[in-house]
Order: sequence, then C-alpha cells, then structure tokens
Amino acid sequence: MHPRRLLRLICISFLLVRCQSLPETALESDWADVTFTATGRGIILATQTGGWSPAARMQAIQQAKMEIYRQIEVQIMSRTTTGEMTVSDWVAEHPESLPKVAAYARGATILRMDNTHNAIEISAQLYLGENFKTALGLSQKKPKSVSHPGDHAPSFQ
Repeated sequence: MHPRRLLRLICISFLLVRCQSLPETALESDWADVTFTATGRGIILATQTGGWSPAARMQAIQQAKMEIYRQIEVQIMSRTTTGEMTVSDWVAEHPESLPKVAAYARGATILRMDNTHNAIEISAQLYLGENFKTALGLSQKKPKSVSHPGDHAPSFQ
C-alpha cells in the first residue's frame, strides 16, 4: 500500500473515532461540574392545504423538547461519578432517584430555536453542579447562616 494512502486512511480512521459520541468521564475533581448540550428536532405536520397550523407547530416544539430531554438524560446517566460508577449505576441501586434525574433534565435552558420549512430545531444546555448532587442525595445542602438582629457584622478573614 502506498505510504500516502496509508497515512490518509489512518487520519480518516482517527477522525471517525474522535467524532463518536462517547460517555463523558469526569476528569476534574468534581464530577458534577459539567454542562451538557443537546439538539432536538420536531417535524411540523402539514395540513390538507399544504400549510401548517399553530397547533402543528406547537406539537413540533414539544417533540423537539422531548428529544432534548432524552438526550440530556442519556448524557447524565452515562456520567462517571467516582471510580467506575456512573449515575446510571447509582440510580439502579436507588430507583427512587430516577424521576429526579428526569425532572432535572427538564430544567435545561433553551439556547436557540430555528424554524425551517417543515421543522423546528431547538438547542439547549444543562449545568449539573452541586444542585444535582443535592437533588439525588449525593451531597448535603450547605445550610445558610442565619443572622439575628444585634449580631455583629461578619468578619472577613
């Protein structure tokens, strides 16, 4: 095989492997310090006259959002927490937390909504953070200090 052809084949193989969507592993110290992004697409069903109705557009928006929520849930569930354990493994041991993961995914922020001829495309993102760990019971919420009248001003050290 010609060396140039071999080099081209290796480069293409490398690009294909790098472009695959793999579960994100936590390399940073806090595994929940991550923002997930997703894009959903909803098809606008045409009416008999060939146009579309506002109700059909709303259904397409809902369809796109549901796709986003599914994608974000998959990303959350494949997130490695500690060692070899993923959020999915933790949920398997604590099934009562599954609805919490689904509810948390629905808190994604819509970034962009694009209208095409027959579809709606929506992009969204979700930051996990400490609130996610607290919602699942993986960390304790830090109590806020309550100041009472007559207390001295806080000292900054």
